[in-house]
Amino acid sequence: MIDFLVQSLAIVRLLHLCIEEDGPYKILEKLRRRIGINKYGVASNELGGLFTCYLCLGIWLTPVIVFLYMNAYWVVWCLAVAQGAAFIYALFERVMYND
Repeated sequence: MIDFLVQSLAIVRLLHLCIEEDGPYKILEKLRRRIGINKYGVASNELGGLFTCYLCLGIWLTPVIVFLYMNAYWVVWCLAVAQGAAFIYALFERVMYND
């Protein structure tokens, strides 16, 4: 059960990184531009379309996470812990700033 939870959190973290975040020095934003996603998040080709859909990209990232979990589990644990922290932070912000 814990394996499923860790891998699920890692996939959510990786999906959010790939689809929503710019990354340090805007590396991920530049990658999205190169694969065909404009600054408004609209894809100009099929590969770009894959990187705008959580469900589509999740299907392709799941085998990557499972492979990493079997061979380099610490990477998956790092992603899972980062997502757990992001989730807790989002809850904290909601409680503190939405009276």
